Amino acid sequence: MGGMGKSQQSANPKTIMIFGSPRSGTTWLGKIFDSHPQSHYLHEPEIAQPTQVPVFPPDEALAISQLTTDISSWLNARDVRTTGTRPIIRKKGESAFHHALRQANIYALKGMERLIPSMAMAGPVLQPPSKARTLVVIKTVNMLGRATLCLQAVPHLQGIHLVRHPCGQIASILRGIEKFGERFELSNSALPYSPMGKREGLSSQDLAHLSPVEILAWKWAAFNDAAFQSLSDSDRAIIVSYEEMTCDPLGSVQKMFTQLGLDWVSNVEAFIRASSEGAEHDSHYGLKRDPRLAALRWQSELSADTVQTIEAICRKTAVGRWAFSLDTGEKTDDMTINTPSLPAG
Repeated sequence: MGGMGKSQQSANPKTIMIFGSPRSGTTWLGKIFDSHPQSHYLHEPEIAQPTQVPVFPPDEALAISQLTTDISSWLNARDVRTTGTRPIIRKKGESAFHHALRQANIYALKGMERLIPSMAMAGPVLQPPSKARTLVVIKTVNMLGRATLCLQAVPHLQGIHLVRHPCGQIASILRGIEKFGERFELSNSALPYSPMGKREGLSSQDLAHLSPVEILAWKWAAFNDAAFQSLSDSDRAIIVSYEEMTCDPLGSVQKMFTQLGLDWVSNVEAFIRASSEGAEHDSHYGLKRDPRLAALRWQSELSADTVQTIEAICRKTAVGRWAFSLDTGEKTDDMTINTPSLPAG
């Protein structure tokens, strides 16, 4: 089955945090890491245990101190929303009976959640044995504005910034709004306080006159910009293009594992192959789909005017110019992406 090498067999597992916007492939990437038999996957723990740190923190020292506490708490989460995402994967050292019991525990709580939504935060959920755990992965779509400070708060933490093309991400959100109605997707009160908002002089009055597409473009640009500017220069973070990942899922994830100092295992390869064989129009939140078709779906959905509107806003940032340069094949000198072989410890 393979492992992570003797350097990883310690009481302090490697900890990785996946940052990205909603509808950017972060859940798929998170479950790919979850398919490793020695990993422990935490799905958006900041939902069950919200941080008090503002989206774009004005006081970095105070934010770092609070995030140190928050992340420590998230690492011990046992609620079903955080630790019960499906598929439920059997881990190294977990007996068939224990795995079946854990599945029953999770499915029972998921069933109760349909009747009582607050059960999503309930616990404790039965957890796999921790003795063989050498990797912990936290996946979040709410921490881009605080990504840099998360790495400062936990010195051994490594980061992955997953960037989906803005048109693909926005088209996916618009599909969700059409299907489920608008919930929080267009909330935007934090935008003027973002680094991009401050650079561009964005005000609350300006936001009141923006269309939904313009708001979504500003959100993609402002949040990804906040993480990209600093993480791209960090020796503890890598930037990953979702579109490039969908072109070659197996090769892309193998490269990621190498950069993060992880050994390759057959379980991960099997999961990637199985999750990449779905149909083009699988369920909105499904994991089993053809990722390349999903990534390019926006090209047949968005009008030329809509794409132009999104591009004009996103190109105000280095991450936007980078994303559109990957799409068009143009060369850009805005940013050299740092993708080092990160330290194994």
